[in-house]
Amino acid sequence: MKTESNIRPSVEFEVEAIPKTPGRPCTVIFYDNIQGPLTRPAEGENAEGEEYFTFDRYEAQATYSEGLEGIIEENKEAWLAAAKKAEEDATAEEVRNTRNKLLEEIDWTQTIDAPISAKSRSELRTYRQQLRDITEQDGFPYEVEWPVRPTIEKADPDPADEALDVLIGEEDK
Repeated sequence: MKTESNIRPSVEFEVEAIPKTPGRPCTVIFYDNIQGPLTRPAEGENAEGEEYFTFDRYEAQATYSEGLEGIIEENKEAWLAAAKKAEEDATAEEVRNTRNKLLEEIDWTQTIDAPISAKSRSELRTYRQQLRDITEQDGFPYEVEWPVRPTIEKADPDPADEALDVLIGEEDK
């Protein structure tokens, strides 16, 4: 994940284990693509520009053991690739969950008796397909362009429904 800090990471990775007890879970934090120092433009007359660094930060879960740092150092690329993949998978899962909630919110519009106009039904079908295609976008899962939900218009009253209301005495309610 892209991160900014006024402190430049001094290592490529670190093992976060408190306490450092063999067999206990720990987190390995990787720092990649470190850039800087960069300077933000100053705000105000007497202000100075702020110096900062950007970098990608990834986490991997591991089981702590003596010598873990050496094991990671020997296989750093594989560990980093696994951490990147774990983050990508987690981000993709979040996007899919959001997409699924958006689909669930409008599921009712696709039933044949949903009281919406034909135009709305058609626009919503297109919208639903755009949501299902989210995973095919070029920047997925990090750069997702969400489709805009169309307005739902009520259908004109069905004369058969109005006639039924009269027959069963519901027209006054």
